[in-house]
Amino acid sequence: MKILLANINDLQKIPPSQDLIRADTYISVPLAYKLKERGHDISFLCPKGSTINVKKILTSTKSLNSYYSFKELYNTEPSFRREVILSLNFDLYLSLIEANKKHKFDLIHIHSNNPMAELVLSRHLATPFVFTLHGIPKYANFEGRMIKLFNTKRNHFISISNYQRKAYCGINFFKTVYNGLALEEFPFNRIGGSKMLFCGRFKKSKGIQEAVTVSIKTGNKLEMIGAVSMDTADYTFFKDKILTKANKENQLLSHRGFVKRKKIADFYSKSKLTLSPIQWEEPFGLVMIESMACGTPVVAFARGSVPEVIADGKTGFIVNPSDNDIRGNWIIKKTGIEGLVEAVDRIYAMPEEKYKVMRENCRRHVEENFTVDNMVDQYEKAYLKILGIEKNENCPHNSPLGKI
Repeated sequence: MKILLANINDLQKIPPSQDLIRADTYISVPLAYKLKERGHDISFLCPKGSTINVKKILTSTKSLNSYYSFKELYNTEPSFRREVILSLNFDLYLSLIEANKKHKFDLIHIHSNNPMAELVLSRHLATPFVFTLHGIPKYANFEGRMIKLFNTKRNHFISISNYQRKAYCGINFFKTVYNGLALEEFPFNRIGGSKMLFCGRFKKSKGIQEAVTVSIKTGNKLEMIGAVSMDTADYTFFKDKILTKANKENQLLSHRGFVKRKKIADFYSKSKLTLSPIQWEEPFGLVMIESMACGTPVVAFARGSVPEVIADGKTGFIVNPSDNDIRGNWIIKKTGIEGLVEAVDRIYAMPEEKYKVMRENCRRHVEENFTVDNMVDQYEKAYLKILGIEKNENCPHNSPLGKI
């Protein structure tokens, strides 16, 4: 198959710098490499300066941060930021159209949070589109109307969790494909460590404040790694609610700041557990599968995709957010902060061998459900079905090479 891949969420070089958090590229880049390895003809639409080792369809512009730093952009009016991003997006869309005319792709696969502009684009091309959605709509009814207005039968939507589907109006999802990891980047550690870990953006929706509260209530040390947004509200929240407490409770709370992706696995491996008390309906939490891949169980609120990712009692514990927000009949019956505290206490109280079994369960759970190979298998099946192609048993990995 001749496939064009593209990330629309952010105009950064592919793969992104180690100094940036770009979760959707942690999916699209391994997908591109694995599809190429399986014999498919893969191209990636990306800005100048990109180094991904597949065929590159380069835009005429460089990445966004080649022109403006994030600090500069966040110090401008939101309307100006939108104009800058829109200008570079125009270049990306024009490059896509020209590349499709030249190369005649069998399929175009877009990774995006909000695909409305790309839906308009797809109406001008006869090529089938696959959209993997990585977000949750802010204005579901409005976006649903837009999707209904511009969608075509050539568009096929992939959800990254079954829960994510509930948030979108007007989309008939083709398939759910869970995100997958390259396990060699997240080595298993059977022993673990003594500290709890919070990994993610330091913003209210990620549950960092709740993680700090659990640390103080249980007396267990918490290591915090992640990035602070330049958004004024996010930065003020971090400074006032997190940094102040970290300085006051410095025996319990360790703030490491941003850690490059290639070093994150070491933090997971040496932790007792990872806290993910999310305050929003996260469609998929990579932190959870990264932690479990290293053997470290996860304690999380039952929001978004959490019940699909964590095996309650086997790879950590799921906790209902409050008495008024019951999402399931979990092992931990207490809710909210008290439920998180009970879950943490249970893990710390486990006999050593029982805890090691939980760590082994974590690794096995990821191996069986959340690997790059599993993910690519599912995408490949989706592509074949969309294009109406039967598998060729004589080709490596059953890829239908030479049939198009």
